[in-house]
Amino acid sequence: MTSRRQVIFLGSAGAAVAAGAGVAMWREPAAGSAASAAPDELWAQRFAKPDGGELVMADFRGTPLVINFWATWCPPCVRELPEIDRFAREHSRHGVRVIGLALDAAEPVRAFLKRVPLSLPVALAGLDGSDLV
Repeated sequence: MTSRRQVIFLGSAGAAVAAGAGVAMWREPAAGSAASAAPDELWAQRFAKPDGGELVMADFRGTPLVINFWATWCPPCVRELPEIDRFAREHSRHGVRVIGLALDAAEPVRAFLKRVPLSLPVALAGLDGSDLV
């Protein structure tokens, strides 16, 4: 038999989920608004790679994708990059792709990648890339 405490807990959790869903639906922009165009704008983006070439977002459309925004001047970002790179290697066999978009300039990123080589694709979003976050 379920205790009263469990019933109260489950009822409260259910109410919280329902409230969260209601708030999300209320805050969701109406169809046809500028926000509904955001995914298309993301897939249209092209980013320069630190050593030349481009990373074309449309190449990743339709695949599970993790985008890691980072910068050489961000100590937590720098600390987590080797773990994110390991995640990318381990999950690539399952079709998951991971890319790193640096909110930084090319030269610091190139210098960083010489010290800490990464297997995941890295591109330059620059400081304007923070709008994408």
